[in-house]
Amino acid sequence: MSTIKNGQNIGKYTIQNLIKENAYTETYRAEDEDRNPYFFKLFVAKRMPEKLINSETGKVLEIEYCEKLNPRNIISYVDSGNYEAEEGSCQYYVTNYFSGELLAERIQREGHLKAEEALSIFREVLNGLDYMHNLSPSLSHNDITPRNIMLSATTGGTPEIIDLGHVSTACNGKTAFDTSDLDLNYSANETFIGTYDLQSDIFSATAVLYVMLTGKLPWEVEFPENMSRSRRMMTLKE
Repeated sequence: MSTIKNGQNIGKYTIQNLIKENAYTETYRAEDEDRNPYFFKLFVAKRMPEKLINSETGKVLEIEYCEKLNPRNIISYVDSGNYEAEEGSCQYYVTNYFSGELLAERIQREGHLKAEEALSIFREVLNGLDYMHNLSPSLSHNDITPRNIMLSATTGGTPEIIDLGHVSTACNGKTAFDTSDLDLNYSANETFIGTYDLQSDIFSATAVLYVMLTGKLPWEVEFPENMSRSRRMMTLKE
């Protein structure tokens, strides 16, 4: 059951409908007073793992990171705030609403892309990553896949990196985000031992380029549903 009801006002935003949810976040479509659409992501504090919250500020790490991001190749941060729900304190942030299609949908429809278009998308993704990587401290996206690249209709098809739920500073053996939902087909080898850094993003972006050019995954391995991440790593090595 969603925490916020359709038509409810939070700050200057009116919630329109729930888009998706997981154990501790809920993403809604919202509108401001001028009926401009936005994405509204809510974090329910009591459900969240401690590692996803800054112990010094008490703020959700994803929100802190995303406040720093505002280039044209990354979904744009707009606003953030706090909300008291029946089940306790919540934090939220708002990003621009995008329309268009996911790169994954384009690949599924067309099989593969022409080299010129694929390289153009690849360059734009690298531009977005370059912006993140040159912040201080550097930030990694950690989940670059065709499902997290939007070909935005509102910007003439300009690729935008979306889904900022795994953004972090460099990780070495201990991640500050959930790894269970990452797509292993685009994961760099070092991520299987908990190392996520700038080069891991470049690996993933290059894997996306390969898929755009060929319509095939860099490697295709089927894992049993309950196989652990460490065992999957051993399987890939074999």
